[in-house]
Amino acid sequence: MYHFATGVWDIRDILWGCYKNIRIFSPEHDENNVTKDNGLFSPLIDSLTNIDCWANGFHGMFDRFMFRHSSKNYKINSFTGFFNHKNSIIVEDVNNAGFVDFDNKDANGDLELSKTGGADRGNLTMFTKNLLTKNYTSCFNACFIDYDTITFENPVNSVSDAFISSYGKGNISFKNMFKHPQHVSVISAFACLGKGTTSVDFPITNQLFEGFTNLTHFNNRSTINNITMFGDGYKKRIVEGFPENIFKDCKKLNVVRYLFSNSTAENLISIPELPGNLFINNP
Repeated sequence: MYHFATGVWDIRDILWGCYKNIRIFSPEHDENNVTKDNGLFSPLIDSLTNIDCWANGFHGMFDRFMFRHSSKNYKINSFTGFFNHKNSIIVEDVNNAGFVDFDNKDANGDLELSKTGGADRGNLTMFTKNLLTKNYTSCFNACFIDYDTITFENPVNSVSDAFISSYGKGNISFKNMFKHPQHVSVISAFACLGKGTTSVDFPITNQLFEGFTNLTHFNNRSTINNITMFGDGYKKRIVEGFPENIFKDCKKLNVVRYLFSNSTAENLISIPELPGNLFINNP
């Protein structure tokens, strides 16, 4: 598609409102690395900066190598409205995937597979390795996501309404997810909306926001089912006692919502007295 147009830098809105299925081919790869730069976006590695709403509204199929490259990084400014439909499917190898029935706007033939654990679905290991993008909004939502595999290898400012799934598995650890926590200002994403045979574990401890010195907003938006973080597919647990020092590094924090809602508590040695020292470092 872009093989003869390697200077294109702006492809916004090109498929706006196309609700049919689509398969985004990735560059050829082995299990870990790109072996041939022949994916859909590969020819634009040196030019592409604007991609917002390229695929707004429709769902489709992609894998973790979609924006990978053998030797360079994409300089895309932001993702907005890119695979924002949570019925999209993340497969192990999109180039060799068989037919998947997700032809209409509302239904999804992959839904039952996702409910029962999403076999061979949802792997996003090193998905952002070659992305220098700072802001992710309403993007990369899918039917099933393995949250253990989501990492942001390069500095990121904001992740909002993104990486939301109908069903999921794994653990939420912001320390493991964000490799450069000092750059993050907004976290309002990663909701798992449905309860299947697997769930997403979210342990709440004093170390949850360790190193997030510029965090200003946590779960500040409510645009998808009135929630952008958590959901019925989450198992939220307060562990190691009530985390009174959870915000000790977040001196710029302005908004925090739903963090302790619908959570269980393990091994509390006393009844929490709120606010206690919870916001002692927040002027």
